[in-house]
Amino acid sequence: MTDLTLRLNPALDVAAHAETYAREGRVQIRDIFEPEVANVLSDILETSIPWSLTFLGPDGKPTKIPAQDLNDRNAATVRPQIEEMIRRSGQDYGFIYFSFGMTSSLTSGQHPNHPIHQLTAFLMGEEFVAFGRTLTGDAGVRWADSQATLYRPGDFIGLHVDQSDAHVQRVAAYTLGFTGRWRSDWGGQLMFHDDQTGDVTAGLLPRWNTLTVFNVPTLHSVAPVAPYAQGARLSVVGWFRSDL
Repeated sequence: MTDLTLRLNPALDVAAHAETYAREGRVQIRDIFEPEVANVLSDILETSIPWSLTFLGPDGKPTKIPAQDLNDRNAATVRPQIEEMIRRSGQDYGFIYFSFGMTSSLTSGQHPNHPIHQLTAFLMGEEFVAFGRTLTGDAGVRWADSQATLYRPGDFIGLHVDQSDAHVQRVAAYTLGFTGRWRSDWGGQLMFHDDQTGDVTAGLLPRWNTLTVFNVPTLHSVAPVAPYAQGARLSVVGWFRSDL
């Protein structure tokens, strides 16, 4: 990606999208990058990410298993952990998908010269952060973190609300979608829920080259991907943050 200028699509009407966000608390923006940029980013996500299977452990923290370690020998150990997590999810909260911590990898010096680092640095940088300030109307946005995610059939995130604390101040969540052809019955929608009635107020289809931003806190989930889905749900997710 060294010969490609990484920037937001100059044709974006940021003011109009900011009006939508102010009115609805969320916005979905198509064609966030110019097509040639989006094609390169999609190729990186599809071909070169060192994924780890990630699910909520019984201690309430993510369990991560590198994809190369998911062999027949340890399947007998991993499968009961996942089954137990799914049982817990029906009563409380759970998730399972493949992930790669983009921010942590860049800042710790892991995977030097990996092409995804250019996107990570861009998302932490001033152009994207200034865009976040304008879009959310919050002048306190200072940076954005990021992780890559891949959902297979059966993967999901349960109902939850993103939280902030003294060290992590989240202003808005974002999903940067790089999912190509996708059918609505394949699942994987980003779902927004009414916290009083339980009704789904919106379900946004995984899309290519599309940025979705919603305010924190918002009750949401990611619907399970159907067992017959013929593709991977690929995205980069994170938060616009006001901490340093």
